[in-house]
Amino acid sequence: MFGAGETNDLAIVFESITKPVEKEPFRKFPDGLTRLDGRILTDLGNQYVTRIRRYSNDAKFITNKMPHNFLHIGLIKAILPNARIIHCTRDPMDNCLSIFKTYLVNGHRYSYDLSELGQYYRMYLELMDFWKDTLPGLVYDQNYEELVKSPKQQVQNLLRHCGLPWDNACLDFHQTRRRIGTASSAQVNRPIHNNSVLRWARYEKHLDPLKTAIYG
Repeated sequence: MFGAGETNDLAIVFESITKPVEKEPFRKFPDGLTRLDGRILTDLGNQYVTRIRRYSNDAKFITNKMPHNFLHIGLIKAILPNARIIHCTRDPMDNCLSIFKTYLVNGHRYSYDLSELGQYYRMYLELMDFWKDTLPGLVYDQNYEELVKSPKQQVQNLLRHCGLPWDNACLDFHQTRRRIGTASSAQVNRPIHNNSVLRWARYEKHLDPLKTAIYG
């Protein structure tokens, strides 16, 4: 398995759907989905595989952990029917606080206002429920709190789901020499710990807009 990090290859492939066709005007994604057939879907999947093979020609599995992949799970299933979708879940308040306090180089407009961030998070939860209802069994939920509590057991379960054998390196990820270019680089260089569980409680008096937006 090779970890490609957060890549925009899916977005680039999806953008090709909206390019003008013959005399049709340019249409913004996802409008172009209405003209897709099985042949085009297969071609899109092949385009994506070709792109990610630039990162590794040898690995059987290549991961793409771009957070906004959740928006396109249905289309991912359509163009990559054998893909495994891993959904990492976490306490909503901790998750949103982590987003709010992280400097995101390219920026996400919803992440700079606690109320808007909470509203976006609720939208994300509703969309994930939709995918799970529409495509039952496709999404594998990996809970963060359970992972830090029993990492070996949780990783074993995840590997079993992906059809991969156990490797001790899974628990020694912090020793990797691979360059990490995402906001999680500091965490990846440390062993698994529980210091971030319920971290939001330290700032509770400042987080009322977020809590209201998430829980009402």
